[in-house]
Amino acid sequence: MAETARVRVAVSLAICELKAASAHDELVPMECAAFASEERAEAPDNIDPRACTQAMLRSTQAWASFSGYHRDILPICTAMQHSNGIDRALELFHNATVGNIALIRYFEKRTEEDQVSRESWYDLHHEYRQTTEDLRMLQSHFDVASKAIVGEASELLHTAFISGDALLAHMQARWEKTQEDSLAVYGPELKHVQDTFAGEIVLRSHELAAALDHFSVRFSSLSHDIESQQHLVGATNQALDAASTVSHYQVSSFHVFSVL
Repeated sequence: MAETARVRVAVSLAICELKAASAHDELVPMECAAFASEERAEAPDNIDPRACTQAMLRSTQAWASFSGYHRDILPICTAMQHSNGIDRALELFHNATVGNIALIRYFEKRTEEDQVSRESWYDLHHEYRQTTEDLRMLQSHFDVASKAIVGEASELLHTAFISGDALLAHMQARWEKTQEDSLAVYGPELKHVQDTFAGEIVLRSHELAAALDHFSVRFSSLSHDIESQQHLVGATNQALDAASTVSHYQVSSFHVFSVL
């Protein structure tokens, strides 16, 4: 440690001791006010401590305190450094211990969570295997039921086809029998109706032929009348043309006579 630094530290410690021994700081020289504890934070490090040490020479108590601290400053600093090292080591040990405890708790928590997850996985795996077995059994039952249903459906369809063919044959026989019975019962009446209807058709045909003949005669007469009217119109037109010619000749003659 440099001598100036030793003096500064010794002065500061001596001032602290003097202030503790006096009620109103009367033992502290005025030249050492810059090194007082409440002023030390604002005192620059380049202040020369010699004025303070010379002032302490005037007081036996102040000088004894300063000289004692100046002599023992190295052991004191060493002890303080050792104490600070111990405190730092204790702090580091405390931090490491706290960190290790937190890490141990974290691993314990992770172990518990892993155990819970493992148990959950075991339960899930067991449920999966049980579900798989149930599905296999269900599939087996479904296959058996499907085969049974297909067999029963085939038999039912075969029976239905056979029954349908038999029913169709029976219905066809019934229909033929019904037709035969109807012809046997209603045959004469149907014959009479057919004959009556045929006679009616023949009669209506004769009436239609007579009407057509009458219409043909009327059409021929109408055609003859139209031809007569056409001849009459032609003769009338010729007479009108002749009259027009005569009238024109008379007008021309009258005009000639008028000029003469």
